[in-house]
Amino acid sequence: ILLAQTNAILRRMEPEDEKIQRHCNFVDRWLEWNSREEIWARTMSSWKNIVGDEDPFLFYLDEESRSRLESSADELQDY
Repeated sequence: ILLAQTNAILRRMEPEDEKIQRHCNFVDRWLEWNSREEIWARTMSSWKNIVGDEDPFLFYLDEESRSRLESSADELQDY
């Protein structure tokens, strides 16, 4: 989450810098890729079940990615 927030700030601070925007685009792709991995589904599950937060909104993901991640988190078997 911190990386996504930092990326969003950096993108807004230097909108005309092509190298900065290229880096930010890479970080966006990396965050999207991570959202499909089991570790993030487990993190989402923990936020909901352990921390008790029903709305861990991940602003940097599109609706489809958020929905897929939430579904994966709901399907996890608790140990």
